Amino acid sequence: MVPENESVVRRFFEELWNDGDLDCADDVLAAAHVHHLGDDRLEGPDALKDAVRGFRTAFPDLHFALEDVVSDRDRVVVRWTATGTHEAEFGGILASGKQVRWTGIDLVRLEDGRIVELWASADAAGLFEQLMD
Repeated sequence: MVPENESVVRRFFEELWNDGDLDCADDVLAAAHVHHLGDDRLEGPDALKDAVRGFRTAFPDLHFALEDVVSDRDRVVVRWTATGTHEAEFGGILASGKQVRWTGIDLVRLEDGRIVELWASADAAGLFEQLMD
């Protein structure tokens, strides 16, 4: 277990995603960061900042609750539950005002105190099902 790595990952969720502090991306992500989302890849802090902006525009009250955080050497695994209110277009779906909840697990690899790679596995189908109901 490397507590410093867990701390970086907690900042990633709390400050960047939950608080929308985009400057945090520059602190916690490596310049060569790669964020794997299924077959998609976001490369570098700016690409991730754009993703955070998009999610937080669609779900202004977006909140990730960290259910489990497990680490070993340079890896941290996080099981999370996200919630938010759909207030703007997302994925081609117009704002519905619905409260949504979805879950996921991220595997994060760190080097020198920064996130260099993240593999995200989220229940996107469950999210879109809630938005389209």
